[in-house]
Amino acid sequence: MLNKISDLQVFADQHSPVVILVQETHIRPGTNPPNLPKYIFYRNDFILSDNRSRYSFPGGTGVFIKRHIPTPPLATIQATIIQLNLPNPTAFISTYIPPQKKNPSNPNRHLFPTNDLLTIHNSFSSYFIAGDLNCHHRSWNCSRANPFGIQLFKFTHHHNLHIAAPPTPTRFGSVTPSTIDIAIIKNFSHHCLTTSISAMTSEHNPVIFNIDFSLPNNNIPKRYIPNWEKFN
Repeated sequence: MLNKISDLQVFADQHSPVVILVQETHIRPGTNPPNLPKYIFYRNDFILSDNRSRYSFPGGTGVFIKRHIPTPPLATIQATIIQLNLPNPTAFISTYIPPQKKNPSNPNRHLFPTNDLLTIHNSFSSYFIAGDLNCHHRSWNCSRANPFGIQLFKFTHHHNLHIAAPPTPTRFGSVTPSTIDIAIIKNFSHHCLTTSISAMTSEHNPVIFNIDFSLPNNNIPKRYIPNWEKFN
């Protein structure tokens, strides 16, 4: 395979596949992996030994995965996207929404990024947006709501989306603990158990989204978010 990497580079440049599956790589263990720009390479080398302690490498498999899927043009939201087949294509999007008081160079910093969310929403039939969204709302276990949280609640309710949030806070520090590291889920019909883990030294806890693929799609328990605005 190492002597064919230039052919593979031409193919990748022309077709831009997200994942490339290769077989019969014939790579000797311990050698440097083939270099394909913009891709990460995972491999399992196959070693065959005969009775005379001679070794050959008649097989081997590998997977090239594109380092980055192009992100749609966004004005405020910062995002990195990968896409997996589970079995349907689902975009997993690492997302950061800066708080309203930051981004002084952005004249729209006080506006909820509805257009950015709509761009993502219309770009993927199924997605799992997760990260520091800086959106506070009692529906996902915050002590109060902020304007961004109220807008996100309305957006998810309007588009029939699911919010996955842990039962305990995700951010600590000098302010009141809050749950702002959450996920927005579209057309992802598997049960997701969300947990905030007290680990590392950041003021944000790591959040684990444990997805259970064993549940049949038609037996997925539904989680209904109460509309607290009706009770105010």
